[in-house]
This record gives sequence, structure tokens and C-alpha cells, in this order.
Amino acid sequence: MIISNGVIIDGHNRYDICIKHNRSFKTKEKKFKNDDEKIIWIIDNQLARRNLSTYDRIRLTLKQEEVYKNQAKEKMRLSTGRGKKGLATLPNVKGGQVGLAGTNKPLDTRQNVADITKVGARTVAKVKVIEKEADEKTKKKLSEQKVTINKVYKDTVKKKKREAIGKNNKKVPLPKKKYNIIYADPPWNFKHYSDKGRATALVS
Repeated sequence: MIISNGVIIDGHNRYDICIKHNRSFKTKEKKFKNDDEKIIWIIDNQLARRNLSTYDRIRLTLKQEEVYKNQAKEKMRLSTGRGKKGLATLPNVKGGQVGLAGTNKPLDTRQNVADITKVGARTVAKVKVIEKEADEKTKKKLSEQKVTINKVYKDTVKKKKREAIGKNNKKVPLPKKKYNIIYADPPWNFKHYSDKGRATALVS
């Protein structure tokens, strides 16, 4: 098991098994320069799992990209007169994962994640919506590959639309008074008789 500052960062399942069966275990301390480096290491470690679902692969890579994006923004803020103003850089792709070496690639998180995870950019966009709007129960089903990204995305969008319609169509309270009205429920049937006595039914 690998720990950092007394916190397990790899080997949680092994730890649970050892505790459950009262077994001894060994730990290895790993040092990091900062929290960002730790997060990137943890995500890289999880991305190496073979049984990882497409949803989890995209979700984890998005988190990793967010860290790199913040680093790029901070680097751009601290540097002066370096490159084009407003242009941040992202790490390059190595072996299907994000490498640590920087490039002058314009910041495009969605496309970069799509390249890394080998899915379409639209799929990445769908996962972003799911991460923001879907509940944890649905996300768990995605991780367990019991439902597809496309289905969850469509259901999530439909739900948001229904909620938006419900907010716009507010119920107006009925007046607490009595009114004299004549209520009619159309359509009505009319009969017209010609001079020759033939009836023609007209519907309003």
C-alpha cells in the first residue's frame, strides 16, 4: 500500500481485506511536491486499470485536465511576455495518457480528453453534462456499465427540460369569489333546413 502524509493513496481494497481478516500489511511513503502532483499521480494510477469503464475514464481524465488547465493558467499569469497573450498550454499525450511535458497546444479540454480517452468530443461533452446534472445513483450505474452514456445524457436533458417547463408554467391561484357564468363545451352541432326541407348538419 502506498501512503502520503499518513493517507492511503493506493491499496484501499487491500487495506480493507487486511483489516477484515486481521492481517499485517506493509506501506510505502510517497512524496509529492504539491497537491496537484498528488492528484495527477492518483488519477494516472486509476486510469491504468484495465476494467475501467469509458465513463470513468472520461471522468477521471476531465479531473486531470482541470488540474493541468489551472496549472497552465497560473503559469501564464506568472510569466510575462511569453507566447501569445491569453494562450495557455496543455501537457502532451503519451501512450494514451497525459504526459508531463508541456507543448504550445491551445487549451481545448474537450478535444484533448477525447484524444486521450479515444472517444468522440461529443461523448466528452455528454459526460460533462452528466457530471454536472446526474445523481450519484445514475453515475454508479455508468461506472458499473449497466447503462450507456448516451441514454443517461438523453434522460438528463429531458429531465432538465421538464423542470424548466415546470418553473415557467406556474399555477395561478383561483379567485375566492362566486361568478355567474354560462359554461359551454364545444363542439356544438347545428342543423340547417333548406327551403326544400332537406337538412344539412353543420358542425361549429
